[in-house]
Amino acid sequence: MQNQFGGTLGGRVIKDKLFFFVDYEGLRSVAHLLTTANLPTQAELGGLFTTDGTPTGTPIPVKNPYTGVVYANGQVPLNDPNIDPVALAAFKLLPTPNIPGAALTANNFQYLPATTDFENKGDGRADFVMNPRQSGFFRYSQRGASTFQPPNIPGLAGGNSAGTIYAYTRQLAAGYNWVLSPTSILEFRFGETWTQSGKIPALIGQPNLLAGIPNVPQDPSLGGGLNTQTVTGFTQFGTSASALQFTNPTQANPKVNYTWIKGKHSLKVGYEFGWLAQAISDFHPKFGSDTYSGQYSSAGAATTVQAANLTDFLFGARSNYALNAFNEVNYLRFWHFGYIQDDWKALPNLTINAGLRYEFMSPYYEQDNKLLNYDPVNNQLLQAGTGKDVNSTTPGHIYKLHYVGGSSLADRALINPDYKDFAPRLGFSYQARPGTVLRGGYGISYAYLFRFGGEGLLAYNGPNNYSATLPVNQTPRQGLCTSLTQDPTTCFRRTQDGYQTNFAGPSNFSTVRAQTRYTPKNFSTPYVQAYHLSVQQQLPLQMTLEIAYVGSHGVHIPTLGDYNQARTCIATEISSGACTSTGTASLLNRRPIANFTDILTELNANFLTYNSLQTKLMRRFTNGFFLINSFTWSEAYDLSGADLETGNGDSAVVNIRNVAGDRGPSGYNQPLNNTTSFIYDLPFGKGQRFGSTSPKLVQQVLGGWELTGTNIVTSGVPMNLAYTPNSNQVVSTTSAAYTLRPNLVSTNAAVYGHTLTKTNSAVGGFLNIAGVSAAAGSQLFGNAGRNNLRGPAFGQFDLSAHKRFTLLSEGQTLEFRIEAFNVLNATNYISPTTNIGTVSATGVLNPSASFGTFSGSSSAFPARQVQVAMRFAF
Repeated sequence: MQNQFGGTLGGRVIKDKLFFFVDYEGLRSVAHLLTTANLPTQAELGGLFTTDGTPTGTPIPVKNPYTGVVYANGQVPLNDPNIDPVALAAFKLLPTPNIPGAALTANNFQYLPATTDFENKGDGRADFVMNPRQSGFFRYSQRGASTFQPPNIPGLAGGNSAGTIYAYTRQLAAGYNWVLSPTSILEFRFGETWTQSGKIPALIGQPNLLAGIPNVPQDPSLGGGLNTQTVTGFTQFGTSASALQFTNPTQANPKVNYTWIKGKHSLKVGYEFGWLAQAISDFHPKFGSDTYSGQYSSAGAATTVQAANLTDFLFGARSNYALNAFNEVNYLRFWHFGYIQDDWKALPNLTINAGLRYEFMSPYYEQDNKLLNYDPVNNQLLQAGTGKDVNSTTPGHIYKLHYVGGSSLADRALINPDYKDFAPRLGFSYQARPGTVLRGGYGISYAYLFRFGGEGLLAYNGPNNYSATLPVNQTPRQGLCTSLTQDPTTCFRRTQDGYQTNFAGPSNFSTVRAQTRYTPKNFSTPYVQAYHLSVQQQLPLQMTLEIAYVGSHGVHIPTLGDYNQARTCIATEISSGACTSTGTASLLNRRPIANFTDILTELNANFLTYNSLQTKLMRRFTNGFFLINSFTWSEAYDLSGADLETGNGDSAVVNIRNVAGDRGPSGYNQPLNNTTSFIYDLPFGKGQRFGSTSPKLVQQVLGGWELTGTNIVTSGVPMNLAYTPNSNQVVSTTSAAYTLRPNLVSTNAAVYGHTLTKTNSAVGGFLNIAGVSAAAGSQLFGNAGRNNLRGPAFGQFDLSAHKRFTLLSEGQTLEFRIEAFNVLNATNYISPTTNIGTVSATGVLNPSASFGTFSGSSSAFPARQVQVAMRFAF
């Protein structure tokens, strides 16, 4: 249900001198969307593991990860003193599956929570005229918007969603126009914007299930319920690790433009200055997070990944954990832009537009010099500002830090400013003969990197602001930690044991166990070259045809990669157990740079290419019918998606050891796109074919209707195949994760299924598990190409009707509109689950029953939506 309402009011204050305008618009939307999850069965919540998840199924043997006692009957004794009380509390709060017949590895729980959108916005504007040559305006705008995204698991043991997403913006703007002469005008503009935006967890302020656990944050403003608990094989329990954050930017932007018409030339020059300050807290997990992927409770090949990891969760046998202290940084940047442009009427049938822009955008710097970067020459951290250098070799506290000093922009930003950003632009329009027009153009646009999520923040580096974690997975073989000050890399700390004292503090910082964020000092400004050539031709029967080539090429496009990506394990290391977290070929020992774990790097390694053939055919009929058809045939390629914008299994990270291997279709690449639209004035009423002599009331009700329709047909979205590897064999653990792809058994075509099957919660069979296999042995990267499959085609028809009613006078009208989106209620699926499964500790793939299935509202486009609108004007 959606309700959109508002109004406008404007008028004269002083005749011919001062005018006002105000408006308001509100939005209230509530949508109940089907949400699904994969949860433990009722038997598993009682500690019993069987092959079908029922009390009468064949037992799955599991073991106590600390004592080694095997429970051959699949029943974990819940009164064992090593059982984690937090896990028991979570088991009591988790809902039980409600989808009959769902496989253990498929989504087995569904419900319809409410997603809400509330918005209020308004403007107030005053326009003034000083004299015939000078005029201007002032405007104040305000907007407040909040969206609540419910978790896919309800209750205190759930909470995994963005929660409340909010943005509150205020803006002041002013403009002044001065006509200097009949052929020249000077324009001044100024704007300043203040925004508060962020996310608030769904369970903020609720009872803390981890109350009393050592060094777990107890501040109710940081979280509530259960913190992030990721059990491989199940939907994540607990709150989202990144749900608590804010970004509050303030921006000022004055600009001036001068236009001068001289003969056949229309010249325009301008300058713009900008200043941006951002208060940022996007550092996670503030409430802590735990991962269970070590399968320490596995009793052999008969133990499934789900059973082993869920038993680990029961015993608090987490394989890794992380915690981030609450921090706020204040980013600053400024820019100077200038341009000159000429519209030249070279010939009566030829117009040329030529221009040149110069742009300087400063790199970010921090008001208190809290930026740190990696120095690849000396393998150390660099910090802006002045201070005492550090070279710590204390176990558990290993890092090397050098203060750069200086006050130049390069010294404060730790990135060299780019002063070479010139952007030429050239276009033309040529009428070759009556009815035939050729148009073309070329231009360069710079794409400045404002944020790359938390992954691109150089202020997100230790020793004062970092996500503390373990460099390799811990293992029970290390022995349990016996004190809160013990180095966490030397012992096994259970979930119920909490965190080391000052685990995320400066005194325990080490580049061995905290991810480093790195931007190369000579990072180049990304830019895009755009070009097109078109011909427009008038045809008989009032038709117009346009054919165009449109293309673009992106250069120095940012992507992410692990500069310290480890080598893969070799076969002998796997067979001997050397690749385990305590082995000689552990992840840390396989990294090329000693004393560092992940070095998450912003690289200029990405590119974009887009090429398309675009056509447009229009015809205007004599009976009030207008038809237009637009068709695009295109292709787009790159190396990765953009951080926080990937979908359908795609990744924002490249394999830094084989970047070219990630080249594939862009995530937005849909080669065929056809849109047919029409507008039809229904021929009824005064002056029309029908009903011209009807009574006035009949004409008022039935006459004057306008019908509009749009039919859209597109190719499906690209899909990226994936699998979850054995954690002992990964080569990176960056916060933005690389998507590992499996092997194709034969061809891409063999991966598609041929028969769709419907269950109680999903539609399956779109993909065929027999067409893929997980990388095995020493192979980690499969041979499947990135985004090499495509989802179902999309087709939708929208229809609307519109009419304007005249009320008591010509100055009073009532507009009525009814719109039906997807009026035929076509089912359009987006993308199925593309992860084929998880490789167990014994190297065996546990296939995912969700592979190739469409499940939940996120896997399909919306069903039919009908919207009614009315507008009263007087």
